[in-house]
Amino acid sequence: MRSASSDRLSSISFIKTVLMICVIMGHSVNFWNGNWFTIVSPIYDSKVLCFASEFLNSFHVTAFTLISGYLFYYLKIEQERYPVYSSYLLNKTKRLIVPFYFVSVIWVIPIAVLFFHYSVKEVVLRYLLGISPNQLWFLLMLFWVYVIVWPLASLLDRMPILGAGIVGLLYVVGMLGSRFVQNYFYIWGGCEYVLFFWIGYIIRKYTDLFVKIKWYIWLGAYIVTFIVWTSLDVSVWRSLLEIVVHVIGAIASFESLGALSRIIDWDKKWFGELSKRTMPMYLFHQQFVYFTIVLLNGKVHPIIHALINMFVASVGNYLISTVFMKWSVSRFLIGEK
Repeated sequence: MRSASSDRLSSISFIKTVLMICVIMGHSVNFWNGNWFTIVSPIYDSKVLCFASEFLNSFHVTAFTLISGYLFYYLKIEQERYPVYSSYLLNKTKRLIVPFYFVSVIWVIPIAVLFFHYSVKEVVLRYLLGISPNQLWFLLMLFWVYVIVWPLASLLDRMPILGAGIVGLLYVVGMLGSRFVQNYFYIWGGCEYVLFFWIGYIIRKYTDLFVKIKWYIWLGAYIVTFIVWTSLDVSVWRSLLEIVVHVIGAIASFESLGALSRIIDWDKKWFGELSKRTMPMYLFHQQFVYFTIVLLNGKVHPIIHALINMFVASVGNYLISTVFMKWSVSRFLIGEK
């Protein structure tokens, strides 16, 4: 009989793959939320898609970060991997920084200039200096999280209360820092997202405690907080509750998808192929949606439009990832082994 820890580790691939599908879904519907791809406005509004955008954005990326923290505790603390800081940073540079700049140059920047007509200065600031690099912000953020957490790993394990205080302080530093200094290389985002990484770290550390809290309790708590959050009209209260929604949403998705993976047969060939491509699918998906938005805005029903966005992004991603996964050099350039 496998332990709870082993069961959870075996679920990670399933959880990450489903979350990647949620990310693509989120970017397929964000257009109707009014604050994404703003060079055109939706000709037809859709409350359903607006709600779907808020729902998906409330947990998918934070849950990804949580999983990274969960695996970090397993590898660094339990397996005693990553003993040398410099070697660890070199590895994360290869896995995150190399694909950030490679994909920026060959894919994200050309398409962004095509649609948004950025000047050279704007390109340098947004992409080369990482202030607002579209979907690639996640790579920079996660790199800084790793940079910050590795030296703190032992302390976070031995002194969890002090560790919680440090994590909270980092979150405040990230929030305040971004108000006064440009978010170069997404450093302030890294400070803030240490919180979600640390939550995954804590879930792994206290596995025996967390397995006693059933997944449906987390899911119910998330649904309640999400409903309250979306119903608030006062922006101050929404801002205060937003972090709670993101935290509970990340935990609820991790626990719920983990439970789902243990009761369904997901070991299918097609799903296995998707699970191998979560990184390249993240890197390339968003720009496909730009094209389908411009081509179909106002020409089809919004629900159909969103489904086409997702279909084109998914198929386009799969084709590009298949090409890049063929050779060792191309795999290296997109952060794969």
